[in-house]
Amino acid sequence: MANNPVTLLTLVLIYIQEYKSGIIETEEKISECKVELPINAHLSSDYVPGERLRLDLYRRLADVKSPIDVSSIEAELLDRFGELPEEATALLGVAALRAQAKAVKLTEVVVQGKFLRLAPMVLPESRQLRLTRLYPGSLYKGAASTVLVALPKATSWNPSQNAPEIVDTSLLAWVVEVLNQLSEVSKASS
Repeated sequence: MANNPVTLLTLVLIYIQEYKSGIIETEEKISECKVELPINAHLSSDYVPGERLRLDLYRRLADVKSPIDVSSIEAELLDRFGELPEEATALLGVAALRAQAKAVKLTEVVVQGKFLRLAPMVLPESRQLRLTRLYPGSLYKGAASTVLVALPKATSWNPSQNAPEIVDTSLLAWVVEVLNQLSEVSKASS
């Protein structure tokens, strides 16, 4: 049977339809990463007045792939709406954290009880030792590829010691530090 142009055209059209519907896998896979931290991070209606615009910005922040994407959205917000309120700055920080987590193929960065849960994360023995040294009380579950990092404990009340409790932006900075300490990216750069 000779190459029939109608048959080839039909095959190409089927291929295009399957590609569009997601049946054919492409090289770029969209990985989702759930980030749940008790942080006040949002775009207020006072700062970004339109609901559709806020939803679009949330969608774009959820889809960021790199810190450069976050920086461009930040520049846009500054240009359109002025100085960022604290909760909008925190939202950009969470978006940057999500991009960093996606880069090391994590699907979960969740505060769960007294732990920060990072999954899936496989830790070689050297980083398991680092985990227990830097974050006492932490656990590594190799079978589940899960790291449970013990949250810093608020010290007991002591009138002579003024230790700040870890909340909001300090929690976000701490989570970024943990991810840097335990991920492949930081090992390659050190």
